[in-house]
Amino acid sequence: MKVLLDANVLISILLAKSGESPIVTIAHALSIGLFTPVVSEATVREMAHAVQQKPYLARRIEPEKMDDFINMLKLANGIVPSTNAAPELVLRDARDDYLILTARQHRVDMLVSGDEDVLAHAGNEPFAILSPPAFVAALKELAEE
Repeated sequence: MKVLLDANVLISILLAKSGESPIVTIAHALSIGLFTPVVSEATVREMAHAVQQKPYLARRIEPEKMDDFINMLKLANGIVPSTNAAPELVLRDARDDYLILTARQHRVDMLVSGDEDVLAHAGNEPFAILSPPAFVAALKELAEE
């Protein structure tokens, strides 16, 4: 199952502590290979920029941790080139259109995001667009089958 993860989900994974939360569950599922991650180069740049520019994130995510995480995604063949397709005005926030275009181009099964503009587009694509809690519920359903 190919799953596109957006920057807010990836940053949340980097911030996650042990315990029970949808993000911790997603991090665990990723670490044991329950799904194939799809992350565009643009998302990696967005994530790195956010961590560098936001003091809250910079204090909590060490560069080595970010590098290790990106390397893990590379090893899983999860980092894909950013789409060169002409931008479409798909989402309420056009800056997020690249997520939809990348998901289409790489034929993902699901796109996981915490962004309300992305989530509002659910039902308009051949792939599911889910919040982290909804994705965890989908993983549990698949495990029960």
